[in-house]
Amino acid sequence: MADQNTPHTPITNPLLKWVDDRLPLVSMMNHATVDYPCPRNLNYWWNFGSLAGFCLVLMIATGLVLAMHYTPHVDMAFASV
Repeated sequence: MADQNTPHTPITNPLLKWVDDRLPLVSMMNHATVDYPCPRNLNYWWNFGSLAGFCLVLMIATGLVLAMHYTPHVDMAFASV
C-alpha cells in the first residue's frame, strides 16, 4: 500500500500494479527520478562539483593500487607500473 504523503503515479498495468503494491521498486524509482522536487539554486555548476569529487575518489583509488604494486628498485620499477 502506498504512503499517503508521497505522490503516487497511477500504474495502468494490473500485473505491475500488483507487484508494485507488494514491492514498491517502480514507485520508489519514479519518486526518486521524476517526482523529486528540485531546488531553485541547483544549476550546472553542481555537475562540475560532482565530477571533481568523482575524479578525486578515482585518483585516490588508483593511487592506492599503484602504491601497492610499485616496486622501488632500479631494474624493476618501470615494469611494475
